[in-house]
Amino acid sequence: MYRAYTTYGKYKYKNCSKNGKSEYCYGVFRKENGTVLIMTAILLPLFFMLIGMITDIGNAFVCRAELNKACMAAAEEAAKQIDMGAAQDEGLNNLGDDFSDTVSFYFNSNIIPKQSLFVEDLRCEVTGGSQNPRYIEVYCSARVQCFFLKFIGINDIAVHTKALGRLKGFKPSV
Repeated sequence: MYRAYTTYGKYKYKNCSKNGKSEYCYGVFRKENGTVLIMTAILLPLFFMLIGMITDIGNAFVCRAELNKACMAAAEEAAKQIDMGAAQDEGLNNLGDDFSDTVSFYFNSNIIPKQSLFVEDLRCEVTGGSQNPRYIEVYCSARVQCFFLKFIGINDIAVHTKALGRLKGFKPSV
């Protein structure tokens, strides 16, 4: 069998064809049969795991944004629950007694239900006291269930958010 060696620059090429024509292959890689298959078999699952991780983390960020939107709407609507008679007579921001119910109503009205989102805690606090409050703070913590990260032992991602509803002061009429 005829095998000819040809030199181009500093590399030595071998004529790999069976009939002796001018088909050349690189001499170093000729002996490495199957390396691309092995590299693909190793890197392809890692690539899919990376894509899955990005998908789960992106889902957690989307759920956090939705929770934040619902908390902001609930805080703003709870801030509107001011006892207007006391506010106009005394100049105080007296909240009604049902502002925590208002927070939970507007939060549940604005949250988009998902199978992977579980709200664990929803609470609200009033800064400045109940007789002259300044802000209503709505806190929410939830868990986002993972799909792809379960394969590496992460079942869910904790998500927390907080929103403020600012109360405006009233001056008594003279």
